[in-house]
Amino acid sequence: MPLIIIAAGVALLLVLMIGFKVNGFIALVLVAAVVGFAEGMGAQDVLHSIQNGIGGTLGGLAMILGLARCWED
Repeated sequence: MPLIIIAAGVALLLVLMIGFKVNGFIALVLVAAVVGFAEGMGAQDVLHSIQNGIGGTLGGLAMILGLARCWED
């Protein structure tokens, strides 16, 4: 069942981005929430999971950008 929910989430993401021209970030957050709720997570858990995912990604990106800035100087 989880694979079906994930496949439906990917399909929804493609429909939102290609069909409705929704911004990629907004589409990803919406689909993450839909998949989280479909998996039976509560609202607090869904928000916490999305926040951790975005925070982890931005944390890694900030390190790369910071190192690039140091290299540039």
